[in-house]
Parts: sequence; C-alpha cells; structure tokens
Amino acid sequence: MSKQSEYYEKLKDPRWQKKRLEVFQRDEFTCQSCLDGENTLTVHHRYYDKNVEPWDYPLKSLVTLCESCHQMEYEDQYEIDKQLVRAVRAAGFLNSDIERIIEGLKGFKMPHAPEVTATMLEWMLTNKGLLGHLMDLFFEDLAREMKEKQVKNG
Repeated sequence: MSKQSEYYEKLKDPRWQKKRLEVFQRDEFTCQSCLDGENTLTVHHRYYDKNVEPWDYPLKSLVTLCESCHQMEYEDQYEIDKQLVRAVRAAGFLNSDIERIIEGLKGFKMPHAPEVTATMLEWMLTNKGLLGHLMDLFFEDLAREMKEKQVKNG
C-alpha cells in the first residue's frame, strides 16, 4: 500500500472524523479563506510533522477550507515556501537568524486572525519609520534588562 493510500485510510479513522467535526464546528462550517459555506468543505493541515497522526495535531493547526481553496493551498504551498525563504535570505538573514525567528514563532500567541496579523506585519516591515521606532524600543528594553541583571548580580 502506498503512503498516500495509507494516509487516506487514516482519514476514515473515527479519531480523525471526530477532530474533523470539531474543526468544522469551530469554523462554523465555513471556508476560512473565501467564506463559502455552500460547497464541499475539507479540513486542511497547515503543516505536517513526521510520525504524527492526522488527528493528533492541535486544533489551531487545522482549518476549514472549501475544496477549491484547499486545492489552491496545496498547489501553491511549495512555491510560497520557496518565495518566503528567498525573501528572508534576500533581506540578509542567515540560517542562524532564521532559526531564531522560527523559535520566536513557535512561542507566538496570535492575538488576531492570521490574515490580520499578516497585514500588520506587512505594514510594519514596509514602514521604515515604524520599523526604526520598534528597533529603538527593542534596544531600550535590552539595555534596561542588562542594567537590571547588573544590579541583581551586584
């Protein structure tokens, strides 16, 4: 049996069916990309990890999409991933920098919907004045932390 066939068999598992229903209910049986609630819906894994069963992913990693949006998401994934890495590298980041960004994202609790956060990040990264101000705040905070450590260690 091929890996794809094995995967499709797993989607028949009652544990996946239960998780799938939880996602549909959370998303109110509506595609979270185009807001369609009439066409056939599917649950999309935002990412895959080796040796993790489809039903063992956290709910936040699953999203309801209509078949059309799911197909586009699947087809565009590789190219979008390449473009993201290319853009980050073109901005001057090295592997060690990218690893730190990844660690920061792992602990990131998104306060708003992903599309709102993405728009905000785009705005921040294209607004040089705002980015400069944020960098100044970062260095002020870093200096304060270092001063507090010096006082504490005495």
